[in-house]
Amino acid sequence: MQRDWDLIRAILTQAAEKRPGEMLDGGEIRGWDPLVVNGHIAMLSDAGFLHAAMARGHAMVVSAMVKDLTMRGYDLAETLKSPTVWDRVKTIAKEKGLDLSFEVVKQLTDLVIKQILGG
Repeated sequence: MQRDWDLIRAILTQAAEKRPGEMLDGGEIRGWDPLVVNGHIAMLSDAGFLHAAMARGHAMVVSAMVKDLTMRGYDLAETLKSPTVWDRVKTIAKEKGLDLSFEVVKQLTDLVIKQILGG
């Protein structure tokens, strides 16, 4: 499964908008295959960005619900929330031939925010 940063952004931003105690069901993320969404929720959980309830089958995550975000998850969600910032991050990465990783996304969002603020 390929990591999809637009899906990661959707999961984190939608989970951050939930009220305390309200979980985000992977099926709520529209536009992606539910098994791909579940796999991304598992990736984000394994990376420490969120806490999730998951049912794993043979070589796949059958169902997944985001219980809450960690501090790192909220930080990343805030960073990716702005469509302007996110579009610029993807454009710069493409222009520079960079593959998006968590570290590259963080560095590029910092750069874009500095550019926007005139710093």
